[in-house]
Amino acid sequence: MLPLQAATLFRATSQQAKQARALNAVGQIAARMRQAHVAEFHLSLAAREFAALGDQDQHAQCLYGLGKLAARESRLAAAVDHFSDAAAAFHRLGKAEDEAWCMYRLGLVMLKSQDGDLARAYFEDARGLFEDEGRTEEQAKCLLRIGETVAKIEPAMAVDPLSEVSPGF
Repeated sequence: MLPLQAATLFRATSQQAKQARALNAVGQIAARMRQAHVAEFHLSLAAREFAALGDQDQHAQCLYGLGKLAARESRLAAAVDHFSDAAAAFHRLGKAEDEAWCMYRLGLVMLKSQDGDLARAYFEDARGLFEDEGRTEEQAKCLLRIGETVAKIEPAMAVDPLSEVSPGF
């Protein structure tokens, strides 16, 4: 795999930033190929390198990738840790849209772990951040997930969507 060879060569020449980017690329490729252990190993190395370099944005991006990977592998506690750490980093950096995606993913993890109240809170936080950023489609995704969550935790409050449509529609 060429990115892995690149990481090795960059390490030999003490080009830490380039090595971190190459490790991240290997991790992303492995994640897409569903090679969870390989992806986690390289994303973790990249995260460590970016943290050492002081590149908070790329460090947070690696944490987000690790969170997605952990969630896919049903390692929910690890997913929560990674998404929470990434969200905090994006918040410090003023990257509200990236923070919102972390909140959305935390909501999905909470749905998976059957904590509907917390899932709803995360989806509502994400929707608010997306609204602040003017991201309409993402807000809609959050609203759909909030509706799904309400239907699971409070079935009596779930409304038949067709009952609200006027006959002239």
